[in-house]
Amino acid sequence: MLQELTVGGSYFDAGYQIGVFGKKEIKRILRKRGEKITLGLKNKAGVLKDVQLMLNKEAPNQMALLQGIATGAEVDFNELFAKNCPEIIETGSGCTTITIKNKNDFFIVHNEEDYDWLTEKSYCLTHYRINNGFRFSAFNMLGDLPNAF
Repeated sequence: MLQELTVGGSYFDAGYQIGVFGKKEIKRILRKRGEKITLGLKNKAGVLKDVQLMLNKEAPNQMALLQGIATGAEVDFNELFAKNCPEIIETGSGCTTITIKNKNDFFIVHNEEDYDWLTEKSYCLTHYRINNGFRFSAFNMLGDLPNAF
């Protein structure tokens, strides 16, 4: 059965709610990818730091959301950040997201990666109700940033 969650408040608050909701599964996913994440943090530390600095400036809402997830799930932020950068730490290519635009609308279409050790508890349809009025829904693996920003 598809898990569904509605979160709100600031970006950090929304992330925190996701982290608390998915704490057990987020920790399991990080443990499963632990060796690759540890190697990535060691071998790509400079690149990851540069990406964090750039995102803090260019995408502070995403960084606040990810910090909230890490805090709520009680996991290390740098490990969670690295997990969200699979191309950098060379753990795979990640998911695929495309945008389709026509005269009146645009749609963001996304598929999730799948490994045999992931379960239905690994994913969630999350409805975001951010204080600034931004409303969107995203389907993704717990601990991953949504692809709707």
